[in-house]
Amino acid sequence: ARRRIANLVEKLLRERVQSVRLVTGPGESSHWFTFFHLALDRLRVDKTQFVNALNAEGLAIGASYAHIAQQHEWYQKAGYQQWSLPNIMATDATHFRSFITERWTDRDAEDFVEAIRKVESAYLK
Repeated sequence: ARRRIANLVEKLLRERVQSVRLVTGPGESSHWFTFFHLALDRLRVDKTQFVNALNAEGLAIGASYAHIAQQHEWYQKAGYQQWSLPNIMATDATHFRSFITERWTDRDAEDFVEAIRKVESAYLK
């Protein structure tokens, strides 16, 4: 059920939205989390402001999925080596996540994409 709704969300985003795309890959995901790419070059705001606006519209959006151990105090206090993570940080700067459940209907997918379209329309260049 999640895959069908994710496919619908992907289709609707391509039809109605310029700056957000569902991240898809060569394999099939369960879509427990859905990841979205945000084309910041098409917007007048950064990811944080865009995601905050999506949350204000009632969407459950996570601004990041970067769970990086070295950013936590316990890691730093332990004296472990700090690594440069430019690829992770660059990816996280342009992606956000949300959730699709088995209970979503086509109408839920439509409403989800409409909220994204509404926010995008306020911030497009």
